[in-house]
Amino acid sequence: MQTIFTQCHLLNNSDNLLVFSKAMRLEEERIKKIKGIGISENTMRKDVIHYSSVPWFKITGLSHARNYKFEDSVPKITFGKFELNGNKKIMNISINGHHGLLDGYHVGIYLKTFQDLLNSE
Repeated sequence: MQTIFTQCHLLNNSDNLLVFSKAMRLEEERIKKIKGIGISENTMRKDVIHYSSVPWFKITGLSHARNYKFEDSVPKITFGKFELNGNKKIMNISINGHHGLLDGYHVGIYLKTFQDLLNSE
């Protein structure tokens, strides 16, 4: 089982879509009640990937705010708007990562897998 962080909160993944969807709905309600940006002890963890999305528009690039006093090599991945263009499924993605930890080959595998998953739906 994978663990997913949302707003610096643990959310256990499930292979059962109904179970996962229910957990996500509960987490969405929790996040709506948060004041501020929800920073917690999980914010500083080095074993996570920071995911975010801006589903309202296409992205062509993105910069993430950083505190350079904190050593941060955590990859940051942001998903843009999902679109259908004829029979093509398109979703722009911004990936920021330290090249010493994340090289183009592995990013390419990730993106191919992601596209394969989009195409399978």
